[in-house]
Amino acid sequence: MKNVINNINKVMLEKGYTQEMLAEKVDLSRPYISLILSGKRGLSIENIKKFSEALEISFQTLMNGQESNEKYSIKMRGDFSSRNAQSSIRKAIIEMENYALNKEHEIIEK
Repeated sequence: MKNVINNINKVMLEKGYTQEMLAEKVDLSRPYISLILSGKRGLSIENIKKFSEALEISFQTLMNGQESNEKYSIKMRGDFSSRNAQSSIRKAIIEMENYALNKEHEIIEK
């Protein structure tokens, strides 16, 4: 959880948000925000989602500190519950990431 708190503080600093501003956006009191950011109170998944929306970053970025490229999306249909399907999806995503990183290719944004 400390990593999440560090990421919240980092993004707040980057965006120039005060605890009061963040409290208003997530509909929590400023003292409670202070307790969360000092590590004296826990942070629920629901509140992490609120923080990510308020800070305008992805849940994933808030959790692990790595920015994801949210400009691109993949829409898939079908049943992907089998291990083979999941493995194929992971391989396809890796191939697409490698393709996107190759500067010779044009990437179409959504």
